Amino acid sequence: MKLTDWLLRGKPNVFVTEERLREALRHNPPDAPVLESLRRSCLVSTGTVDGHEVITLTPRSGPMGTEVIYLHGGVYVRPLVSAHWRIVEDLVEDLIRRTGATFVVPLYGLAPRYTADDAYRFLDTGYERVVQRAGDRPVFLAGDSCGAGLSVGLAIHCRNEGLRPPTGLILFSPWLDVTMTNPGIPALTKLDPMLAPAGFVAAGQDWAGGRSATDPLVGPLHDTLEKLPPITIHQRPRHPPARRREVRRQGTSRRHPRRPARLAHRHSRLRRGGPDPRSPPGPPRCGGPHQAERARLIITGRAEPRA
Repeated sequence: MKLTDWLLRGKPNVFVTEERLREALRHNPPDAPVLESLRRSCLVSTGTVDGHEVITLTPRSGPMGTEVIYLHGGVYVRPLVSAHWRIVEDLVEDLIRRTGATFVVPLYGLAPRYTADDAYRFLDTGYERVVQRAGDRPVFLAGDSCGAGLSVGLAIHCRNEGLRPPTGLILFSPWLDVTMTNPGIPALTKLDPMLAPAGFVAAGQDWAGGRSATDPLVGPLHDTLEKLPPITIHQRPRHPPARRREVRRQGTSRRHPRRPARLAHRHSRLRRGGPDPRSPPGPPRCGGPHQAERARLIITGRAEPRA
């Protein structure tokens, strides 16, 4: 993560003003290729859904049936960059290697050319294909920043449309409110070298398209957040707490304020029905029969029969 932080800090802040953002979007680079280090641990395949590329990372040791759909960040306007792949490598590779999960990375269309409605049509098709392939095995949604917000939005969409819900959500610093009206944001803006509210608001408006910025499919924080799958949130302490307060209020979330260096241990808490909200806060204890059983649950989606 230190390397990722350094890479991100070396980028110019294009979100300082709407004008600077518009100029930067004229020169958006293509999506970054999969890192060679990930190719060594995974078989990489690509396909298309509704004209958009979908990248699948399958463990070379063989898939175990669990599926994770990972949506990248970028404020809905920036492509997947090498820093995102390094986040995948740093935060997720353990989960692939140790649990046998297959990762699916859909490259959804970006604003202003595409809107949230376009993304949900694309993800509807992609999600259904993953669910069919998984059968009765777990299917998780994961994402960072706006991709985490989109993961929550997709879970809301599944709930509203009566679709099979994801087994759980794994969110990294989720952006859940594109209005950027949290009163704690201005004080933190000077601490952030790569992001700023003005560009975020413009990007959020583009992403909303014909919808309101407070539509739950655009800003999930404005939903009731009831009857959603269990949620695990990884977030740094300086991020405004109101971005996660309503999610936590539902009693199904767990916050890990420090970077989750070993997700295989953290996410062994994820049962078929998600993390146990009754578990005490703090990092999970590793080892022991209960931990082993929880690890089997995320890998297989089923508990071992008790003697």
